[in-house]
Parts: sequence; C-alpha cells; structure tokens
Amino acid sequence: MLYKRNLLTNDEIYKASNIISNKICLMSEYKNADTILFYYPFKKEVDLLDLIKSALGSKKVCLPYMKNTSRTMTAREITSIENLKIGKYSIYAPSKNAKIIDTDNIDFIIVPIIAFDDNLHRIGYGGGYYDKFFVKCENAYKCGAAYAFQKIEPIKSGRYDIALDKIVTEQ
Repeated sequence: MLYKRNLLTNDEIYKASNIISNKICLMSEYKNADTILFYYPFKKEVDLLDLIKSALGSKKVCLPYMKNTSRTMTAREITSIENLKIGKYSIYAPSKNAKIIDTDNIDFIIVPIIAFDDNLHRIGYGGGYYDKFFVKCENAYKCGAAYAFQKIEPIKSGRYDIALDKIVTEQ
C-alpha cells in the first residue's frame, strides 16, 4: 500500500486532499470541536495543511509530539505551521516546549492511514502511538483521512487496536 501511495502525483494528492478537507469541514463533529488534533502529512499522506491553517483562526490546534523512549505521544498546541521543527521519523512536529493539551480537552482527532477496512479499523506504521493515545481520549471523535484505494479486506485487529468513528476519503 505504501508503494501504491508513493505513486500518487502531486496533482492527485492535491485534488483528493481538497475533497477530503472539505468533507471533514462539513462534519458536525468537526464544526462543534473546540480542540482538534491533526497530523502533519508525511510520505504522500492526505495533506490537510490548508485545513490546519484555516482551523488555527477559530480552534485550538494540536499536533502529535512523539516521545522517543516510551513510544507514546502527546498532543501539543500549535499557533502556526511555520514554528514546527523536524521531529521523530523526520515528521514536522511542535517543539518539546510547546504546551501539552490534556487528552480530556481534545474533541476531534484526525488520523493518518496506510490501509483501512469497512469496520473502521486502520493500519498505521505499526508503532501503536495512536492506539495508546486513543485510550486516553475516550470522548474524542476519531476520524481517519485516507485515499479510497487504501481500503482493503477486513483487518484482523488486535486487542489493543481501537476502531475509528469515521474514515473520510475523496469518494
């Protein structure tokens, strides 16, 4: 799936990402959210940077901060895309001094996906960062952002895997 995603052109990513961003914007769960955890696009993931920029004016915006030693993450507030630094796995992230947002205050989480199924299970990069984080965010709405071609046959989920509430694609 990573190979297939890597074949996407910049134009295909741009078009699909715009459609996905617009669909997310129309969701009542997104509209009603005060605090949103986004992700920074990496290796041709759905690019939500324009959505992040528009949310910065009206919502509290967070990005993941990966902790090297514990394989966990925290949500750290950002006020600008320009202040991000290259973090773990060479993904842009807030600085380690950025304000940590309490998981109880996160209303909406947008999750990157490598593959997904009809049961709203996802395959990520295998680190378990999001699943560990989801346990702490019981009340947050969990929304995946993916390209339609990433849908696969049912995924055998493990006991620690947490299904999403919705997955948004360009279709």
